[in-house]
Amino acid sequence: MFNKKVGRIAAAFMLSGAAQLGHAEVLPVPEVLKQPSVVVIHPEKSYLLSVVRAGDRLVAVGENGRVILSDDGAKTWHQANVPVNVLLTQVRFVTPKEGWAIGHLGVVLHTSDGGSNWEVQLDGVKAASLFLDQAQRVVAEKGDQDPDAAKALSQADFLVQDGPDKPFLTMQVDDAKRITIFGAFGLALSSPDGGKTWLPLQAKDFNPGSLHYYGNASRDGIAWVVGEQGMLLRSLENGSYQPVEQPYAGTLFGVVMNDNAAIAFGLRGNAVRSLDHGQSWQQIDTSTSASIQSGLVLNDGRILLFAENGQIVMGDKLSNKFQAIDQQLAPAAEAIEIGTNQLLLVGPSGVQTLSLSAVESAQ
Repeated sequence: MFNKKVGRIAAAFMLSGAAQLGHAEVLPVPEVLKQPSVVVIHPEKSYLLSVVRAGDRLVAVGENGRVILSDDGAKTWHQANVPVNVLLTQVRFVTPKEGWAIGHLGVVLHTSDGGSNWEVQLDGVKAASLFLDQAQRVVAEKGDQDPDAAKALSQADFLVQDGPDKPFLTMQVDDAKRITIFGAFGLALSSPDGGKTWLPLQAKDFNPGSLHYYGNASRDGIAWVVGEQGMLLRSLENGSYQPVEQPYAGTLFGVVMNDNAAIAFGLRGNAVRSLDHGQSWQQIDTSTSASIQSGLVLNDGRILLFAENGQIVMGDKLSNKFQAIDQQLAPAAEAIEIGTNQLLLVGPSGVQTLSLSAVESAQ
């Protein structure tokens, strides 16, 4: 299935479907949570889902717990020491040294040395127990006749018995202390202390259907989270979230923002845009009918959207019009700018580079 879908789309649809199976016995901790990532000869050719800068270093993550590092501008790559062997879906850094990675089986990893070495801060077993502990406290306070308390306890009990099969798919790292992680089936947790402790988020007000979260973005104090069935959430000052109405009811996979616009994008080339800091949203033409899996705001404010078929479309600062870039590439799960009009892309085929200057001069 990995060769058909990319990034958070692939991660979400690799779920085991255990949510449909009913209660089961508590499962043991999977062996892959105890096994370190295996070193390979060409890690840059691995299935990769996310890439970021950590100072002058490039860090990408993907299959089998693989974290790959480049200290020479993507010319050469080597692997980090990672204690798990699961698909990693996203990586983010707040300083050149400190960062986090998330992935399948509820894994949260942390590094304090620029990505060379990683430690587990959370896994699906621990996450499920946190939800159960919280639900038991609510029942103790409100009584088991309270419908919300009873429902939360039932869901948490199921989560524990179901085993750690649910992935985390996106995260918001505000600073070295405040981190929020989002995943499948409405799972979300926040940490106030850099991942030392985690608090389950109660989603009954903003995600009562336990829909999958797929992507998020923040800029200038505004943060958005997107997901299934047109879910678009805006963060509030108290750390909670509020659903926002927008005209597209299909799945959204990601959101990007520049100084002028916010764009949320998803299935079959659909995207919505806000030019007033999210007060209103309108559907826009992206010039592609393929599902859009990731986006990037260039340093000059232009917006790139990356589709699952390898197509890339570019919009201006207001995203008034998108135009396809005439260059055939493998699908990209995420991209970053590593130089003037020079991009680094990661996806199922590994690392790719793209010169926008060369593309524009050829058009």
